[in-house]
Amino acid sequence: MTTTAVAKKKATKKKVAKKTTATSAKKTSAKTTTSKKTTSAKKTASAKKTTSAKKTTSAKKTTSAKTTATAPLEGARVVLEPRLRAKNPTNLVARIEALGGTVETSVDAHTTMLIIEVGARTSDHTRALKLIAKGAEIEIVDATKLVERHAPSADEVLALLRGGTQGIAQLAAMLECPWNVPGFPMPSLGKADLRKLSLRDARLYRLALQDADLREADLAHCSLESLTGCDLRGATLDHATVSSIERCDLRGASLRHASPYAISDSDLRDATLEGVSFSYRELKGCNLEGIDLSRGDLSHIKLAGANLRKARLAEAQLGEADLSEADLSGADLCGAMLTKAKLTKAKLDGVSLAKANLGGADLTGASLDGADFTEANLAGATLPSKGTAKAKGLKEALEAVGGEIGPRLRELAPSPRRPSASRPRWSSTCPTAPRRA
Repeated sequence: MTTTAVAKKKATKKKVAKKTTATSAKKTSAKTTTSKKTTSAKKTASAKKTTSAKKTTSAKKTTSAKTTATAPLEGARVVLEPRLRAKNPTNLVARIEALGGTVETSVDAHTTMLIIEVGARTSDHTRALKLIAKGAEIEIVDATKLVERHAPSADEVLALLRGGTQGIAQLAAMLECPWNVPGFPMPSLGKADLRKLSLRDARLYRLALQDADLREADLAHCSLESLTGCDLRGATLDHATVSSIERCDLRGASLRHASPYAISDSDLRDATLEGVSFSYRELKGCNLEGIDLSRGDLSHIKLAGANLRKARLAEAQLGEADLSEADLSGADLCGAMLTKAKLTKAKLDGVSLAKANLGGADLTGASLDGADFTEANLAGATLPSKGTAKAKGLKEALEAVGGEIGPRLRELAPSPRRPSASRPRWSSTCPTAPRRA
């Protein structure tokens, strides 16, 4: 073989080798690319699966949280131990059922919760402990802890108040409880807007409303714990029972035959108080300007510091009433019964006390400018040491009782058996007093 032929053969071999190498490189590159694509696809799919799983888990958690928030006892099987059950704890039963639980009578392996009272262990308690030892999941909870844990929120109470007859009935069931059963603490409702709300005939004995807007609300025949700082203008509280009313605006409200135990620092101007018994009640610091309580029973009432300017109190029963430092300027007390009343430092300027019975009353430090004492009974009364010159009929009234004034002296009118021309017989009849139906 010639040198030229050998050279050609070598060149051919080199070309074949190069082609083989190039083809192999291409194949390797293709494989690498395919591998990369496959890995990337797998990663993408895995990432999608992970994201989907996370979303699903998150959704499940959210759903679970919502369920827990709205019905924390959903599906729970609750047993009240015998001692507690015997007290008829309607509030506990109502609350458990409202939160999604079921109240049962006996403990078994399927019981979720046992509610107990502090004291000697009962048979239900012992049985629950034995079942727990065998693997049962029973939570043993003291009744006082239960009411703290599941006390209603402000939003829940407001929703029930606005929920019509059904909502109010649920709230009443939760509030009503025997004296020896723990009650659910009520939250502060803040400055809730409850205008024109109807609570007629509701029995909400333990509900206290504070700073609520109750304008034109219907609270007739309703029972409440207290009303503090509420706006009750134009509201109806006829026949309502409220333990205390404090710092409320009751202008124009109707309280016909209502039974408030105490009203303090409240505005009662233009309020209707027909049939309200204020005997032994407290209206300390109230604004009663122009109020009409003629012939009302206000005996032993506490009206210290009250505003009674131009009030109509003709022939009212105010025996032993506390009117100290009250403003009675221009008030009509004609024929009123004020025996042993406390009027110390009271403002009686321009007040009409004609034919009023002030026997044993204490007027120490009172202002009497322009007061009318015509035919008033002052037997045993204590008068201010000065400032009596401008009082009308005071001198004649003192002469009528022979100057017998002062504490622990005669308090009744002169005996009618032997009337004297200089000592007119006292009468409780006041012709100016309007007759009330």
